[in-house]
Amino acid sequence: MTDVLQRTATSLRRYAWVCALGLGVLVLTVMLLVKQGGSGATQASPMVRSASTPTSVPVASACADNSTSKRIVVSLAQQHMWLCERSTVVDSSPVTTGRSAIGHGTPTGSWSIVSHETGRYLEGPGYRVHVNFWLPFFGDVGFHDSPWQKFPYGDLQKYKTGGSQGCVHVPGPMMAKLYDWTRVGTAVTVTA
Repeated sequence: MTDVLQRTATSLRRYAWVCALGLGVLVLTVMLLVKQGGSGATQASPMVRSASTPTSVPVASACADNSTSKRIVVSLAQQHMWLCERSTVVDSSPVTTGRSAIGHGTPTGSWSIVSHETGRYLEGPGYRVHVNFWLPFFGDVGFHDSPWQKFPYGDLQKYKTGGSQGCVHVPGPMMAKLYDWTRVGTAVTVTA
């Protein structure tokens, strides 16, 4: 009987150690999240799901280093866009970027919106399309709606061969919001 009690006591001590470790990790995580929140402002979208992404993608860091009043952050790897006001995410959306597998990838870097246009035709080799909203940020690369797109925005595979000529396709309703939210000079960062 004494042997059984000793094994039970040892098991309970191990279990207590695991519980204490788990609680410590939880406390550290909460402290980090509170610290990222800064002045207590809450993030508009703490987790983002895409139709082709089986797991959640944390977005707490999308705007964390932003010091400008407004910035648009696009992640090519996540096929997602965040609208930042200082370090706070105020809105986000899945997007479709350039067809990287066939040489039309969206460039990475930092720029700013150079024009704010509506009802525009975009033209290039083999295409002429009408868009309701056009926000260029690097030559002929910019944000626009794309009602002709046949696959879900944010798809992590289909954009590689079925995406844009380099632009960032934004769903229609979100593109209208983006147009209203931006001005010429709004910062844009595209990350790999």
